[in-house]
Amino acid sequence: MSDTDFATEELARGLGLSTRHLYRKLNEITEQTPANLIKEYRLSVVEKLLVTTKYSIEEVMYKAGFNNRGSFYRLFSQKYGMTPKKYRESRIEEDLN
Repeated sequence: MSDTDFATEELARGLGLSTRHLYRKLNEITEQTPANLIKEYRLSVVEKLLVTTKYSIEEVMYKAGFNNRGSFYRLFSQKYGMTPKKYRESRIEEDLN
């Protein structure tokens, strides 16, 4: 996942499908695009790394395959309703209580 160039084409190739066939299959199953599925998976990796490691936010971002800090923060905030730093702090506080 740390490969920032990993995209729909690589996913389709890895699954032995054409890009078009991958779109159709995923739409039937999840009603999501392959790009959205990859993005959601990367965000779940970020969430896990934030909670289970002491990596900096920047390191977590790169390990999950994001290379644009602005879009990473925007996507993370949209999904979790707060910045990665605040999310980590809230989860640590949650675990302490």
